[in-house]
Amino acid sequence: VHSHGCDVDAACQGRSSSMSNGHAFCCKRGCKKCEMSSSQTDDVLTATCVCERWFELDALPAALSNDEGARWKPMPTMPPMAPMKPMPTFPPMPAAGQVHSHGCDV
Repeated sequence: VHSHGCDVDAACQGRSSSMSNGHAFCCKRGCKKCEMSSSQTDDVLTATCVCERWFELDALPAALSNDEGARWKPMPTMPPMAPMKPMPTFPPMPAAGQVHSHGCDV
């Protein structure tokens, strides 16, 4: 089991968590909003938790700004883009001789 940014199993007791292959995954304590994803390849289960606080502009150190001590400011709004032109049509693909599925219903 590989965990990137998530608490696992017993550390998730009493908190909202997601189960995957018998393991509980949850965000680190203090995270305001979290997104979690998991995947498994063979016997390797990987879970990734991304906490919203890492993306809050106020949480970034002042050293990253252009002006010492200045807060980050949003970028100006972009003007509307021109509508997309229609996509060209393509000829149909030839029928596949064999279809291989690894862990998926076909």
